[in-house]
Amino acid sequence: MIIERTYDKELIERIATHPKIYKHGADDYSPSIEEYSAEVWVSNPHCIALVGWVEDNPVGAVLGHMRNGVTCEVHICVLPDYWSDSTLFAGDAVQWLFDNTGILKLVANIQANNMFAFKLARKVGFSLEGISRLSFLKNGILLDQYMFGLSKEDVCHKQQPQPQ
Repeated sequence: MIIERTYDKELIERIATHPKIYKHGADDYSPSIEEYSAEVWVSNPHCIALVGWVEDNPVGAVLGHMRNGVTCEVHICVLPDYWSDSTLFAGDAVQWLFDNTGILKLVANIQANNMFAFKLARKVGFSLEGISRLSFLKNGILLDQYMFGLSKEDVCHKQQPQPQ
């Protein structure tokens, strides 16, 4: 799998607004699929967009927004045809971010009803760091959001051989 940074607004929009993806991340205040724009991901210097590829096919996107100089909030979008490869894609994208940027910490907020994202975050190595209670409005229902985090240090320690 190849991970690369992208500035292709249409590609990001095509991935992020896939009906099987957008419905999970959008809240009651999100724009419709037709109104969604990926402009922020390509024009804001505090944002980064990565795309994973298998041959000439996009696997998904990781969209990140810098919260400060070392912490990036990420949103992982995996196209349905590649859900079985989602852990590989997300893990490769995380490694790319740590290897190619100054990011030291990744965070992700996942609403309580998105079990796919919850399980994916755990499989990639994110740890539950907190709960933001009743902070996501979906279909008129307030949901909790789980706050996950993963540090570069955590990833580096997992890769080093353990003493025998």
